[in-house]
Amino acid sequence: MAPQLSFIIPVFNAAPFIGECLSSLCDQTLQDIEIICVDDRSDDSSLALLREYAGKDSRITVLAQTENAFPGGARNRGLSIAGGKYVWFIDSDDYIDRNAAEFLVRKMESLKNVDVLSFCGDSFTAAGGKNTPVSDGRVVKVWPKNRKLFLPEDNRRIPPRIEGPCWSYISRRSYIGSFRFRENVTFEDADFTFDVLTSPCVFFELNYTPYHRRIRPDSLTGSGARGLNTGNLQCRVTACDAISRIIIEKKLPDSHFAVRWARSWMSFAIRLYADRPEVRTDELDETVRSLQKTNAVFSAREIFGSPGLKSLLIPEVIVSFTSFPGRIKTVDTVVESLLAQTVPCDRIILYLAECEFAETEIPEQLISLSRNNDRFEIRFCEDLKPHKKYFYAMQDYPHAVIITVDDDVVYRDSLVEDLLNSYIRNPDAVSCNYGHTIRMNGPGTFCPYQSWQNAEKLIGFPSYLSISAGVGGVLYPPGSIPQSAFDAGVIRETCLLQDDLWLKWQQLKNEIKCVVLSPGNDFDYIEDTQSRSLWNINRFENGNDSAWKRIIESDDGTTKSGRQILQILFESGSTDYDIYESLAPEGARRRRNSALDRIKTIASWPFRMVRGAVICCRSSGLKYTAGLAMVHIKSIFKKQNADQSKK
Repeated sequence: MAPQLSFIIPVFNAAPFIGECLSSLCDQTLQDIEIICVDDRSDDSSLALLREYAGKDSRITVLAQTENAFPGGARNRGLSIAGGKYVWFIDSDDYIDRNAAEFLVRKMESLKNVDVLSFCGDSFTAAGGKNTPVSDGRVVKVWPKNRKLFLPEDNRRIPPRIEGPCWSYISRRSYIGSFRFRENVTFEDADFTFDVLTSPCVFFELNYTPYHRRIRPDSLTGSGARGLNTGNLQCRVTACDAISRIIIEKKLPDSHFAVRWARSWMSFAIRLYADRPEVRTDELDETVRSLQKTNAVFSAREIFGSPGLKSLLIPEVIVSFTSFPGRIKTVDTVVESLLAQTVPCDRIILYLAECEFAETEIPEQLISLSRNNDRFEIRFCEDLKPHKKYFYAMQDYPHAVIITVDDDVVYRDSLVEDLLNSYIRNPDAVSCNYGHTIRMNGPGTFCPYQSWQNAEKLIGFPSYLSISAGVGGVLYPPGSIPQSAFDAGVIRETCLLQDDLWLKWQQLKNEIKCVVLSPGNDFDYIEDTQSRSLWNINRFENGNDSAWKRIIESDDGTTKSGRQILQILFESGSTDYDIYESLAPEGARRRRNSALDRIKTIASWPFRMVRGAVICCRSSGLKYTAGLAMVHIKSIFKKQNADQSKK
């Protein structure tokens, strides 16, 4: 007849402690038990002691591993032969209260359908034959007590915390028997317990402390010297990776209690690893970068606040921009705003065309900034108009994150931080503070560029349709722009004044999406700079539409994997908005689509237009504002004419 409870004990060099552990199990008031001891190739007298105890108590089964497989491997072997209705994992240097098994089994029986029964554990140190309670290592559970939790239905009732030791709960064997520990590693029970508690089950937690944990300075996973050695710091990272894989496999949402706990635990483990260069390996470095990419463990500010994390997670960050003689006198204001960022970049480079400044002096304020700040420098280059802002920086720093900005805006101090946080969430996409949405009439034809600016923006959503506007700052991940982008001859022939369009086409060739962070263009423009803006040419004279046509005609129109760019854009137009809508909260979707919302939008249009005109006039002057107004008026008449022609 099967026993009621199976104890499973992995044993490795536990000769000084195994006697106390086994005595506490053999003396249980519940007699209907089995004790499975798995020796993991101990090189002390542990195996002999186990066999000695087995000779005295027939309930003890001793298994001897032929290869060391660490606690996970030993537990797996014990679990594979366990016959009890319930299973309890015990560490070989710990002990439990004499009535613990009886109390817990009776509780499981009375609760009927509970799969996991959880409890607390205290800790002690032993010296001179005396056990002394200590606070280090205690496990105090914080989940709701004395009530059944049906997972996942009750996930919202659970705080974002998981206590990992597998000895801190007993389980129904019919439930726990399908799980397995990772072998040949430490911290194997972190992801094991994570897997157990994120699977459908009935859970019950007691305010009960029957388990007593021995704290040893040579513990495999403790805070002592051995617990923080090379192997264990590395195993913490592999445990994080195992947990991340479970999150992905089970498609757990960010709001899930276990995911919120996992990010906290990953943060602790990765910080320990990052701060110890001597334990790092190329393979584990890549694992950590993958964890950051998948789980966004750290914010930009956290990464830049730690030299170890910075060197590990984010490559060099370069802010690059350009200017010309007509604006050079106010560029120092732009540089000062870039030097005052909450998250500092590694380098700020101003690229100037050598031919334009042969007879124009660079202002002393700008020269002084370059002399007094190691992070800012001025470089001279060939004249490629606005393309200078990215063309040279991306080639000079191919492995860096490149952020391009304009020379006519005083940037808010969170510019770099905001862009890097977006990069952390979307590491394979271009991120921009402001942008537009490409609109198409059909598979191969585009609406006028002017309508792109007025189209609904896919805020925070990576899309092929989104196109960055350089004014707000644009972040390009390493390798996001292909080598074809650096053909100066083609640039001069097709789009010398339209760098945003050229870069968008190159992103599409590389199958790179774009994320727009903000719906509005609310920037602090430097006074009297907009009259010399390329915007006048590209918008008033339809320069963007002409350039976009030339770019398309100059290229074969295929991506790096052979897909057709125009087809990708057309398909995105029919799917991305639906996906974007589905990701919004239901209430927000209802509000956005409600009749009342549309009425409010129409009624507020005149006030919004007047307010925008006042702001624009203050920052950019009357001439620029009047030109912008004319564009809007023309677009209204064009739309009306188009609608009438359709009728």
